[in-house]
Amino acid sequence: MYCNIIKPLPVYTLLTNKNISSDLWVPSPHCKKSMCPVSRFQSQKSITFKSTNTPFGYYYGDSEINGTYVKDTVTLDNIQVPHQQFALVNRVSESVIAADATRRDKYDTSASSVQGVLGLGFPDLVQVPKGSTKHSPFFSSIILGQDLNGVFSIYTNSIEKGWSGELTLGGFNADKLKGNISFASISPISTDGDDTTPPTYSMWVMRAQSIGVSNIHQNKITRKTILPLQQEGKYAMIDTGTTLSYVGGRYASQLVSALNATPSTLDKKTGCYYVNCDLRHSTDMINIDLARYNNGTAGIVHIGVPVKDLILHGTDDQCVFSICAWPKEEQKEDPTFIFGQSILRSLYLIFDAKNKQI
Repeated sequence: MYCNIIKPLPVYTLLTNKNISSDLWVPSPHCKKSMCPVSRFQSQKSITFKSTNTPFGYYYGDSEINGTYVKDTVTLDNIQVPHQQFALVNRVSESVIAADATRRDKYDTSASSVQGVLGLGFPDLVQVPKGSTKHSPFFSSIILGQDLNGVFSIYTNSIEKGWSGELTLGGFNADKLKGNISFASISPISTDGDDTTPPTYSMWVMRAQSIGVSNIHQNKITRKTILPLQQEGKYAMIDTGTTLSYVGGRYASQLVSALNATPSTLDKKTGCYYVNCDLRHSTDMINIDLARYNNGTAGIVHIGVPVKDLILHGTDDQCVFSICAWPKEEQKEDPTFIFGQSILRSLYLIFDAKNKQI
């Protein structure tokens, strides 16, 4: 999903990213054109620009990002935040910006290209060096500091209607949703892999209780649960910056089996299954149950995702089922599911940072 950040000109089109980081970053003047082909931040055009000399560095999957933190007045729509700290990147893997520009030049010249990332996570996820004081990231400055009640909403759009979505600040767009709104509490977690570290609210993560398939045949619905999840402590992480969704090999294989997706072939490099393209016409649903509360209190939030919306074009007469196992280099079973764009396109998401719920 994309939104525009202005200051100074030109306008920056940013990919929103929910959980990998809370930082806002854009290309610096020193970023090579092969890595940052569209535009670069022009600090000399801003009279409010200040450098901090604080290094910034992170990995998005296998994509390396590094640069320096700076401060300036940043504007999103009509909301202005002075002295905001963000990152100018000098080096970014070509898969992040350059590859997106190439795809858009080839397939859709009218669309904007990614020119940075607007992190939507909580302040604990800012990537300052160890021992440095964490700053309030740009999005937190807006949502929690601009009388917006800590609420924002995301509509990621469908495949048929294109890829650009909508970010609503301070509420939600009722024209983009139907049915009832249900909230699930987010869970505090430890982000450093150390079980002794006290958990904090840092990511938009919920407790997942079950995942399964509803087969619809001759108006009869048969629901098959693919293993209850409570005993395993599975979490579901929302990430608008990830194209596919990942549930690990154990669950991905059983979902494909429950869909009667024959023939099916696992691409071990990506962790995704090639399936018959007839599934684009399926009436089946993927069912996901989330805990309404994270303290063990009873209550379920049910999500239903049409299988036909999860089938992407592959090669020749094969298609890709976009709820995947982990890629080859990450084949261990992770306690966290990642719900990327493939699942999120079927949902309208309302994020409530004050009350810690989605």
